[in-house]
Amino acid sequence: MKQQIYNTALYLRLSRDDELQGESSSITTQRSMLRPYVKEPHLSIEGTKWIIENIFFLTRRCAAMKNRWKRVVGIAIPLAIIIVGISYNSYIRVHTFTLSGNETVKSEQIQPVNGRVKVNGTVDTEVRFTDVETGKTYEIDYITSGVSETLHLERGKWYEVEGAGELIVRPVNIRIE
Repeated sequence: MKQQIYNTALYLRLSRDDELQGESSSITTQRSMLRPYVKEPHLSIEGTKWIIENIFFLTRRCAAMKNRWKRVVGIAIPLAIIIVGISYNSYIRVHTFTLSGNETVKSEQIQPVNGRVKVNGTVDTEVRFTDVETGKTYEIDYITSGVSETLHLERGKWYEVEGAGELIVRPVNIRIE
């Protein structure tokens, strides 16, 4: 029975000396070291493919990809921060309400979105929030025109608001009775 002959592929790596030159001594040395293995009886030296890989080309390519990713991340992070900032400002704008009128007790009821309510007023006043269900009151003793105060209220509950002048409250949902 005739023995099958296999064609071979041998892998050679270029060294730093081979960067811009043709075949250098390192490639020649690698070929001479691999030839005895190809001369085995079942391998064919005539059909041998010599695969030469330029490691430095691959290294440069990886470095270029790394730099490309750095640029992408360098653009993506600030862009994401801007988008989040714009979204947050839009969210706050949607949940900011001006409770106006000459009456002390406002006809609107508010519901805190996140458990804290920031209040500004156009006149110096005391601001009181009364829980609609329990009647419990929460107060800001004195608020000066143009200065904001923050009050912690229970999230999800509805409150009636008392205070003179226009009161700007945020972030809240509003219910008009």
